[in-house]
Amino acid sequence: MLRVSLVAALSISTHALQLHGAPRVPTMRALRALSTRGGFTSMAAVERSESGEFGTTDYKMTFMMGGKVVSPWHDMPLMLEGGMYNMLTEIPKMTLKKMEVDTKSPGNPIKQDEKKGKARLYHGPIFWNYGCLPQTWEDPNHKGDADVNGAFGDNDPVDVVEIGKASLDMGSFTPVKVLGCLSMIDDGELDWKVIAINAADEHAAAINDVDDIEKFYPGTVSGIREWFRWYKTPDGKPINGFGHGEKALNAAKTKAVIAETHGFYKALLEGKPACGKEHKGDVAGLEACCLATSGCGGFNTNGIIKKTDCIQNIKSEPACDLYVKQDHPKPTVNPLYLWPRPASVTSGKSLVKVTPSSSFFSLAGGLQSPLLTYNFERYKSITFPHTSNSMASTPSGITGLMLTVDSLNEAPPTIGTDESYTLDIPIGDGVTANATAKTVFGALRALETFSQLVRFDFETDGYVVDGAPYHIMDAPRFAHRGLMVDTARHYQPLASLRAIIDSLTNAKLNVLHWHMVDDQSFPFQVLSHPKLWSAAYATSQRYTQSDVRSIVEYARLRGVRVMVEFDMPGHGTSWCKGEPSMCPSATCQTPLNVASNYTFQVIDDLLTEAAALFPDDFMHLGGDEVNTQCWDRTPSIAQWMREQSLTADGAYAYFVKKAAAIATSKGKRPVQWSEVFDHFKATLPKNTVVHVWKDDTNVTEVLADGYDVLRNVGYDATSWYLDNLDVTWDAVYRNEPCHDVPDALCHKILGGHGEMWGETVDGSDLQQTVWPKQAAIAEKLWSARADTIGVPDDTEARLLDFRCRLLERGVAAAPVKNAKARSAPPGPGSCYAQRRR
Repeated sequence: MLRVSLVAALSISTHALQLHGAPRVPTMRALRALSTRGGFTSMAAVERSESGEFGTTDYKMTFMMGGKVVSPWHDMPLMLEGGMYNMLTEIPKMTLKKMEVDTKSPGNPIKQDEKKGKARLYHGPIFWNYGCLPQTWEDPNHKGDADVNGAFGDNDPVDVVEIGKASLDMGSFTPVKVLGCLSMIDDGELDWKVIAINAADEHAAAINDVDDIEKFYPGTVSGIREWFRWYKTPDGKPINGFGHGEKALNAAKTKAVIAETHGFYKALLEGKPACGKEHKGDVAGLEACCLATSGCGGFNTNGIIKKTDCIQNIKSEPACDLYVKQDHPKPTVNPLYLWPRPASVTSGKSLVKVTPSSSFFSLAGGLQSPLLTYNFERYKSITFPHTSNSMASTPSGITGLMLTVDSLNEAPPTIGTDESYTLDIPIGDGVTANATAKTVFGALRALETFSQLVRFDFETDGYVVDGAPYHIMDAPRFAHRGLMVDTARHYQPLASLRAIIDSLTNAKLNVLHWHMVDDQSFPFQVLSHPKLWSAAYATSQRYTQSDVRSIVEYARLRGVRVMVEFDMPGHGTSWCKGEPSMCPSATCQTPLNVASNYTFQVIDDLLTEAAALFPDDFMHLGGDEVNTQCWDRTPSIAQWMREQSLTADGAYAYFVKKAAAIATSKGKRPVQWSEVFDHFKATLPKNTVVHVWKDDTNVTEVLADGYDVLRNVGYDATSWYLDNLDVTWDAVYRNEPCHDVPDALCHKILGGHGEMWGETVDGSDLQQTVWPKQAAIAEKLWSARADTIGVPDDTEARLLDFRCRLLERGVAAAPVKNAKARSAPPGPGSCYAQRRR
């Protein structure tokens, strides 16, 4: 009989589990236990089928046996006869193309690795055969020991560097002798590099351990270490580090590493983490293990995960050896559950009642602020959504929140607006909570924090605050914290834009980056050039200038800036429909015609009207992904470039600098995508803000050259592009804005955005594409760096709580733990306990 002490004290509230991060499981057709079927008697039975052109992103090598597709990761054995290991070669020695097993595709073919649709190449050849071991997995939820600085696994099969003389064919399986390994640490993740030798190599019989390598292949171990240390630096990435004092482990220890990663792999197939034994005696660790294990009903402190309904076996005993997971935990509020995490919180242990009233929120000194009066009404409905059946006739507990604000200036917020605040919540009867702020927009952040601390207690039929008294001092880390919404790939209705602005305030975000037009459509009204918006998808899918004013004002009332983007000279096809002379020709429409004065006249007229509509200091001019071939192929433009002694790249520089000068003349700071800096470096005007989205842009160089930066790298494992649906929230959270940047330059990073590109997003899925991943970005940009290193243990539980709060406030936030963002809940259950699909 299972035994447990008082369940009220020992039950797991699944919304409050403290995890290192939800399991990041590769997307596979089936996680079936193929490893238990036994090995193959001959690898010769495996056939390779190639499709697409080698060296392009279309290339794919598929593996077949008996006419059926097999997986080189799941269906091939790890061990071979004679104690040999089975190596799959992905990259033959002395080649440049970065090929790898695609762990996310059915059948796990070998594909050309890519970045943003382009084939990735090494900057110099790799000097050894490179591949991986089947049926191994570096668990991203397993924290390494101090020898590897506590790094978590990189979510891939174990890599192998084969040092023999022969070049091995890509896709071949080779028996290898394991000699040693290096514990490489790449961007904080553990990436083992097993060193092995082809069993058929002429020296294989004499080389049995890592120390033997030097006799036959001198300099190889140090060469491998240094090659992997430096190979990413040409892309502007930092050097990689190594654990274990940078020494290679011997063969015996390496085989233990392989055995461990094979165990992680088997646990992955079984759908449960190998965590029970690892966390023996560690209640918090076992809580995380239970939550991540399908069918877990509880656990005991000896590390046994119970796959049973433990609630049925509760008995009160003086000692506890079983913790039970409840299906319906009662949510409570804790100071750590504030999102984003405040700079400083002190709290107590008291529960204090809150009595709502029509005048609950007020300004000190009887002062008046139309903006705050508006938000007092708004936050009354947010903070007090439920109606008590028996409201107290005599107010008790906290009866109001009084704000003291230094400046009641309600002009639109800017990059320099002070959003700091303090909040004090006392204990007692008939007491008032107090907040202070330097600006009305700081006061709005205080209102948001207060609203997150109040909850409705259904047992007592009234509002309460847990953990009082509170003293909170808070201010954002970065001044610019935003979300980009793309209204060109899909039109977003005004109601959708207002709803998304409302949602931003829940996470103290303060910028809507409005990507207004692109190749696909031009929905913006330009009074001086009325034909431009003929490129809208439909006459009913346009934004009048009055519409724009209403959105900007709606945002101002909530402390949100609106930064508009008109992307140029690339992404300009839609301009051609209304103003065909702006484009090189009818058949070659982009980039916009650099040789025509009329092009710049239209731009000047457009920015003049936009500057009057958008009061923000920043105006985004795009400048990315400019293919200048149309300029070379259009005779009139080619002639103009010759007359100006310009190359096509020089004409590109001419365009973006002239566009920036026009924006500057309207009193705006131009914001341009990172390609503009990558091409023209420090020749750009110093008032340009460089918006970095490419991981090969050297951010330190940008900052050192005197430019301010907005940062949100996309299309990588920690992408802040919200339409990268396979990137999970915890990966987003690990993306540090000042990564690779010296501390002395970090202050020139103004902040960043989540980028919601609209190819697959319209009003039907806008909010669930944005939320809850955008919350991870919000906390990285608001909260102190020291509080957001990696993914702190309590982050997932706090995010689960925040996602539930978003749902309660009418924001369509997708489940936190889905492997693919914006997908539906996997089944019935509370938002506090939904698991990854």
